[in-house]
Amino acid sequence: AMKEVEAIGLVKFDFLGLKTLTMIHHAIELIEKNRGVRIDLSEIPLDDPKVYASLATGSSLGLFQLESEGMKNLLIRLKPESFKEIIALIALYRPGPLDSGMIEEFIKRRHGVEPIIYEHPLLEGILKDTYGVIVYQEQVMRIASTLAHFSLEDADNLRRAMAKKDALEMVKQKEKFLEGAKRNRIPLRKAEKIFEQMETFGRYGFNKSHSAAYALLAYQTAYLKTHFPIEFMAALLTSEAQNAEKIMRYLAECREMGITILPPDINESYRNFTVAGNQIRFGLAAVKNVGDAAIEVILREREERGKFRSLYDFCRRVDLRKVNRRVIESLIKCGAFDFTKVYRSQMLTALEEILHWAQSLQRKKETPQMSIWGSNLDELEERYPEMEEFSQQQLILFEKETIGFYISRHPLSPYQEEIRRITEEDSSTLSSGPNGKEVKLCGLVSQLKEVVTKKGDRMAFINLEDMKGWVEVILFPELFKTASSYLRGGEPVFVRGTLDLSGEQVKVKAKEIRPLSEVSSENPQILHLKIPMETLTPSSLKELKEVILAHPGPYQVYLHLINGDRPETVIALSEEYRVSPTSEFQEEVKLLFPTPLLSFEA
Repeated sequence: AMKEVEAIGLVKFDFLGLKTLTMIHHAIELIEKNRGVRIDLSEIPLDDPKVYASLATGSSLGLFQLESEGMKNLLIRLKPESFKEIIALIALYRPGPLDSGMIEEFIKRRHGVEPIIYEHPLLEGILKDTYGVIVYQEQVMRIASTLAHFSLEDADNLRRAMAKKDALEMVKQKEKFLEGAKRNRIPLRKAEKIFEQMETFGRYGFNKSHSAAYALLAYQTAYLKTHFPIEFMAALLTSEAQNAEKIMRYLAECREMGITILPPDINESYRNFTVAGNQIRFGLAAVKNVGDAAIEVILREREERGKFRSLYDFCRRVDLRKVNRRVIESLIKCGAFDFTKVYRSQMLTALEEILHWAQSLQRKKETPQMSIWGSNLDELEERYPEMEEFSQQQLILFEKETIGFYISRHPLSPYQEEIRRITEEDSSTLSSGPNGKEVKLCGLVSQLKEVVTKKGDRMAFINLEDMKGWVEVILFPELFKTASSYLRGGEPVFVRGTLDLSGEQVKVKAKEIRPLSEVSSENPQILHLKIPMETLTPSSLKELKEVILAHPGPYQVYLHLINGDRPETVIALSEEYRVSPTSEFQEEVKLLFPTPLLSFEA
């Protein structure tokens, strides 16, 4: 039908319902609510230096059309400084231009590595913005019109013939072009060379207006992320709430940007992600088992009668037919009641009794009857069993269970230094390839599926999860036989394998898989900790010991005690005091000693 519509002269329009537009609208609303500033995107400058400086570093996660690993690498190499370069980049980032070397030529000319040569002076005005490279369909049409006197209709026919690679039609078009160029006194050989360039680049030419529209959205998202990062990331997280893989990457991005992610809270959370000062809070919709009906009841009750004071108060006030036991258990486990300062272990243990009381109270209100004995249901004393809180490990597993992500602390956080030392990739960078590349990864086994081959051997597919996302790893029978014992222990593992990009999903075919602790111990590292003697006391030394023991890892610790001009005393701590020098560890050491010096040795 499209061809018939074109044939009778009607113009075809594409209206794209992009969720990016909704995300941008949401970000603007959050900015106004949080900062009292109303952003008009039609008024923002398209030459903001901070935006281009951010793009040049490859900070493009979450940006429309710019967030892929391949585009991130191109941004770093090109270092765009103008809006026209973003338009060109979006037009060039397609299989044809990538395979033909057009992008390489564009980048080299942009940085002056290769000279910009125009085959004819008339081409400069047409190709100046793209450094002499034919990037857009409109440029092909303008060259034909300017150099060979093509009408706009004829120029469009030439563009169409190039796009379709119609050999027979191209012979006719070439003759027509050479004839027109002759009228412009362009020598035959030069005209032929220009046409060859048009044919080579023109077949990959992209519609500039399309690219410009996309570039505008890309720039707007970059502007919001640069100047209003918290509101932008909150809107982005909301827009991708159903995409677990993207949410993991965006949460990791928030951590890298220094944005704290807060867990759900029944008094502070709304349905979606919201901004809380300089932090982002999870919405109630992110909690498993908490449906729209339950959220509506909770928010309406909170709005009409104020915040909830406790778990007892919550169960008494909400409609327990819609906010049932399963909902409340999930809310407790994810930390939504932590504001009460009651342990999650205590609340989960007491929940059955609390629900029994609250349900009786609600039934009494629905069917009020006089009782000669009276009732003390309303005055039930709030009490919880005396017991310890769950372990830190169990608490973060509850977060994973109820939200699907680790919020307060990722289990891999203590191992980041050693992971960076022995790997070069993570789950977010694998898609850039190339296929068959050897990769080294570290992560947690979040899912394991065993299968039996036709020969009767057992092999497995595991999901290896790191702080950026997850990747499927294939363990063939021989490797699975030796590795199966430590794939269920919950400890970090090291994987070496080859990248498989043959399907829709990135996979790794494992050649080696071992516990991370085993790999780390083969190459022990050294941490030098220099402390002025005057800051050292028996209590601070005891606290230092506790900090070191709380962050176990592969680094052997050497204490250097500095005493003015005297020779320093060096103490090598024993094996049991090996440490993982994470950012948390370093911050805790700095709290103990005002001016510690930490250095690392491979």
